[in-house]
Amino acid sequence: MTIESLYKKEEIFTNVDKEKGTVDMTIPEEVKSRMGWKEGDVLAFKVLDDGSIEVTKKDLDSAS
Repeated sequence: MTIESLYKKEEIFTNVDKEKGTVDMTIPEEVKSRMGWKEGDVLAFKVLDDGSIEVTKKDLDSAS
């Protein structure tokens, strides 16, 4: 399922620590709801060539 949504980086990323290389990411409730994601799901993140981020639910039942 592909759902394209645009958000400001300030709405998604907080507590950016460039020194440690860490950041907190908040996925909006509407996105979680549309994608069927819930607490405890394992998500995979891929940064695309254009700088956008592709997020998919990882299938823990598959061999990969």
